[in-house]
Amino acid sequence: MKVNILQESLLQALEAVLPAIKKVSFMPVFETVAITADENGLTQVGTALETTIITTVSATVKEVGGICLPAHTLTEFVKTLPQGAKLSMNLKEGKVRVKGSSQATPTAISIDEFPPMATRKELRCIPSTRKHWLPGSSARRLLLRKATSVTHVRY
Repeated sequence: MKVNILQESLLQALEAVLPAIKKVSFMPVFETVAITADENGLTQVGTALETTIITTVSATVKEVGGICLPAHTLTEFVKTLPQGAKLSMNLKEGKVRVKGSSQATPTAISIDEFPPMATRKELRCIPSTRKHWLPGSSARRLLLRKATSVTHVRY
């Protein structure tokens, strides 16, 4: 996988999927963001199985591929880079190098270890105003939970 992307684009996508990713988990793969590069751009997937967030941003993809990287570590690294910085992500032999004005080599987990995800069509997703998707069942559950919590308030 070889990708070039702007710092703001990657940071926005990582911050969008971060709420679905746990900081500490019984399985290290649930602390990662799955990043795949294809003709559509760079897709990030964060999950804790009960919640999954998928986002896609435009990027210059030179070589397709995918890898799982520690989400919180990667986000903190991208935040330290100056705005407008161009980043390159290179995956070679299971190791990733993220380069901008500085570089990092975060611990990577094979994309094959990441739990399989349903496609957007299978999930009957509701498109949001940004390029993020929320599964219809999750939206319904969130709305019902909020409505229930409001009706059970005691004074």
